[in-house]
Amino acid sequence: MSKLEYHVAVIIPTYNERGSILSILRAVRRALPAAALIVVDDSSPDETALLVRAVSQFDAHTYLVSNPQKAGRGAAVRVGFRWAHVNTTARVFVEMDADYSHQPDELPSLVAVAESGQVAIASRYIVGSRIEGWPVRRHVFSRLSNTCIQIVLGLRLHDATNGFRAYPRCALERLIAQPLVCRSFMSLSEVMLVLAENTIGYTEVASRFVNRNAGNSNTTPKEILANIRELALLWYRHRWSDSVPQSTLQ
Repeated sequence: MSKLEYHVAVIIPTYNERGSILSILRAVRRALPAAALIVVDDSSPDETALLVRAVSQFDAHTYLVSNPQKAGRGAAVRVGFRWAHVNTTARVFVEMDADYSHQPDELPSLVAVAESGQVAIASRYIVGSRIEGWPVRRHVFSRLSNTCIQIVLGLRLHDATNGFRAYPRCALERLIAQPLVCRSFMSLSEVMLVLAENTIGYTEVASRFVNRNAGNSNTTPKEILANIRELALLWYRHRWSDSVPQSTLQ
């Protein structure tokens, strides 16, 4: 079977995004009219998948990939990457959220960087960036998280926790060839560790990050604890040992 002809594939992980998924798909389609839009739904109980399936009936370039159970954002994105790699000819692969925290009108800028062979990372913490609508406690938590990741993992990134990125095909192929430990948002840091070890370069791009205005937040105390545990695993695996059991995300 021949691959679907696309230059860009956009992977959008979802869990309970019924309130925003239709409008975000329209906005992404406006920004990248010829892209493949691949929604990976983690069995949302609010029936997000049904809405995506309905969109795919009149937009032949929108695809739904359903996970049988909630596996976490990192796992969902990886499933989408693998699907796009196997089924499309895309040279650029984008990951973004469905809640409008990531701005669709910034997509062409990220894609342009990835076309040059570097990973494009939308950063909230470089000159020209801004965050809108966050309470003080979230600013503090985000800054502390990034500082901790920089110190513990040695990543030279201003923003290692924003999941709005574009990858050239060469970077994606390195990622899917190596099993990953993380399934939560810490997977974003693990991805950069893997790429750094494979000498894949990156560029941080100024971005406007807006506090989610639709849907429900997926961040829970349980998921925060999972992030802390996975940070410890990454520190051990990448700095001290290769013996940490690896995820079976295939």
